[in-house]
Amino acid sequence: MSLDVSQLESNGFVFARGVHETDLIDIVRHLGNVRVDPRSPIAVRDIRPQPLSSAKANTLSSRYGTDAFPFHTDTAHWDRPARYLALFCVDPGEGARATLLQDSRAWQLQDGEIELACRALWKTGHVRPRLCMLAERSADGIAIRYDKDCMRPMTKEARELEALVEQRINRSEMTRVPWEPECLLVIDNRRMVHARGASKRPDANRVLKRILIGGE
Repeated sequence: MSLDVSQLESNGFVFARGVHETDLIDIVRHLGNVRVDPRSPIAVRDIRPQPLSSAKANTLSSRYGTDAFPFHTDTAHWDRPARYLALFCVDPGEGARATLLQDSRAWQLQDGEIELACRALWKTGHVRPRLCMLAERSADGIAIRYDKDCMRPMTKEARELEALVEQRINRSEMTRVPWEPECLLVIDNRRMVHARGASKRPDANRVLKRILIGGE
């Protein structure tokens, strides 16, 4: 099968059912090079709810355990974050835990706010800290990176921007993606923020596959 790239471009994400795990790399490869996180250098990585006691340091699980995760983009600590994030469901788990999506375009940033997002300085990265901006201009408007757990505002402007973005996230509509086996979700990681929803009961058996694509 192939992805509906036009839907990915128009909506910021595409969701497909009936995908075979063995086809994952072939399906996403045309979007760009598959990239790996140096902390876990595996092209197709299993992710599952982790209690605080067993989570890797400097991960969302090490901060939130098996609770919900806040809205963020993946790899915000990289020099060039991944362009796309692919999530494939092996087992949705017993807790009916959804993935939540929000389009940064729904924040309706005005010209002055966009200028601020492209100018205000943040620090990102734990092992190799460096400066970055929340947004940069692109052919489609702005490309964002946002993860308040690995990014810290460094100036008064950046702190004001963080408050503004959190306000817009809380007020903007979101899309809820319920999982079932053999579903594939591909997200434009420089346009959309995503979050892990709450679970109705312990769901250690929830397993998603994660692939990071493009953006070099």
